[in-house]
Amino acid sequence: MIEKGLPIPRAARGRRPRYPFAKLEIGDSFFVAGKGAALLKELSNCANYHRRHHGGNFVVRSVDGGVRAWRVAPKDATGSSESA
Repeated sequence: MIEKGLPIPRAARGRRPRYPFAKLEIGDSFFVAGKGAALLKELSNCANYHRRHHGGNFVVRSVDGGVRAWRVAPKDATGSSESA
């Protein structure tokens, strides 16, 4: 059966982000439970991807029980963080 006048649905845009980098403001952080170098590397890679494609500076560190990522202020030309 042929139907006319039906709206075309919006195209799907991939999966939802695994980590909330886009929601972080300067000074905010989030924790991912787990251990090992693989988790640290995965979170660091995700942070770098978000920085390159969406902006923002992030620091990722191993902490007790997992890995934590912080959004930080960008560095100025002298290498120090800007005051907010």
